[in-house]
Amino acid sequence: MIKRKKFKVIVSHPIQYHAVLWRSLPKIEGLDVEVFFCSDHGQQKSLDKDFGVSFSWDIPLRDGYKSKVFKNYGFGNGFFKYINFSLIISILSTRNDFVYFHGVNSFTSYLSFWISKIKGSKIIVRNIAHLNGEPNRSKFNRLLRDFVYGSVYRNASYCLYTGRFNKEFFKSFRVKVDRLIHAPHVVDNDFFKQRELDGEEYFDFKERLSIERNEVVLMFCGKYTAIKQPIMLLDAFQNSILKCKATLLFIGDGILRDSLLNKAQEINEPDNFKRVLFLGFKNQTELPAYYSIADILVLPSIRETWGLVVNEALNFSTSIIVSSDVACGPELVENKTGVIFNKNSQEELKSSIEQLVNDDKLLKKYKNNGKKIIMNWSVNEYVEVIKKIVNG
Repeated sequence: MIKRKKFKVIVSHPIQYHAVLWRSLPKIEGLDVEVFFCSDHGQQKSLDKDFGVSFSWDIPLRDGYKSKVFKNYGFGNGFFKYINFSLIISILSTRNDFVYFHGVNSFTSYLSFWISKIKGSKIIVRNIAHLNGEPNRSKFNRLLRDFVYGSVYRNASYCLYTGRFNKEFFKSFRVKVDRLIHAPHVVDNDFFKQRELDGEEYFDFKERLSIERNEVVLMFCGKYTAIKQPIMLLDAFQNSILKCKATLLFIGDGILRDSLLNKAQEINEPDNFKRVLFLGFKNQTELPAYYSIADILVLPSIRETWGLVVNEALNFSTSIIVSSDVACGPELVENKTGVIFNKNSQEELKSSIEQLVNDDKLLKKYKNNGKKIIMNWSVNEYVEVIKKIVNG
């Protein structure tokens, strides 16, 4: 009987995007996978400060794979947010062939990393950060950052990067190129495709929202926070010159909600060519209906480590507008499914909206490309990367 390789995953908490990955890894032959969580945030109903609402995800987060949640003695939101003594002891007292870290940025993950390194485990590190828009640091802070995190990345067996921005991040820490492996940042494409509205369902849902059949629908999906720039989007939409009726959907919630509602009153006047709808926070099983009717997803963030809402939207043949610092832009958007605008330019965002709404052929081209592009950014592609690592 072939001995199964022990594969531990250390991650902060159950996350809706990760669940399908952890369920898929045990399907790799000869791999014994167990996921260690530093907290149960996301599984239990709790307040999200950015959304400003309390919720728990409406999909199973820990079904289909082995996992443990460890008692957390952490405090604050920085390095000491996760202090899990029993998790650290477990890593210290067992031998693992592979230890996978989704970020090494807490007391628990940092100590577990070096314990795993000393014990001879092969270490896989995933960190989706990038350098664009990073704050200026003093020379001392740069040196400290390089010492703390650079030593981690350079001592990892493999560093998984999501795309061009993320690869440059690892290279800035002088990680050897042969240790850098592309692993696509993915969502559960099947989950979304199975819930797409078509035929009369599609038109019925538009009718429920009082959206005309041929009206162009734009969509923002995320937190109403300054970093996401929803007010810039609203202003750009208001000032855009459009050839047809258009509705902008805001899916989400957050601290800027009242500001957005007040501004939207100027647009939602009787007989206005444009309309804005605020539909609140929507959970995972609710989102597909809105993606189904969206012609254009807009993600205007000042800084975005990837932008998985783009992955989600592409499953519904939605065209995309993103800012220059949304990391998925080069791989998923640029000259493929939509346009990229300068993150600081409301005028460029306005022009991007006009470009897609007013050009039927271009909009159709980008929409048709969506499903073709996202096929190669799937859970299966991600699992194949891990499979090659553990069998290499």
